[in-house]
Amino acid sequence: MSPRPARTRPLLVGGGDWVLDLGRTLRSLNLDVLMWAGLDEQRQQIKQAYRLGTRRPGHGVVAPYTGGETLFDSQLTRYELGRRYAGGARICVRPADGGGPPDGNLLFLVRADGRLAPVTRSGPPEPEAGDTMVLLGPPPAI
Repeated sequence: MSPRPARTRPLLVGGGDWVLDLGRTLRSLNLDVLMWAGLDEQRQQIKQAYRLGTRRPGHGVVAPYTGGETLFDSQLTRYELGRRYAGGARICVRPADGGGPPDGNLLFLVRADGRLAPVTRSGPPEPEAGDTMVLLGPPPAI
């Protein structure tokens, strides 16, 4: 029997509505999602540790000792995600059929084998056959 490929196990830090929605969405794609939010003091300390860009350069700390890249493009900060979500945007999934993301910002690709490929400041990951896009979509049409 061959070993099962390692699936991504993301840790989402924070308790905002969009973070909870992202966690539910990733779980619906069969990822083992860990979520954490502590006391007020703990939340303040980890506020910038979700590797999202700060409101403006030089403001706050973005996980300085963890290495890796900052998630999403420079315009999609934690504050901007929260603002768009409060305005009706939602986390949604679509099959990656080779085209660009329809109506929304690509956040992640979930590979067919369960690995998570994030969009970073370096750019989006290349879609592969069987991938699923996780998007911050526009508000639903009424």
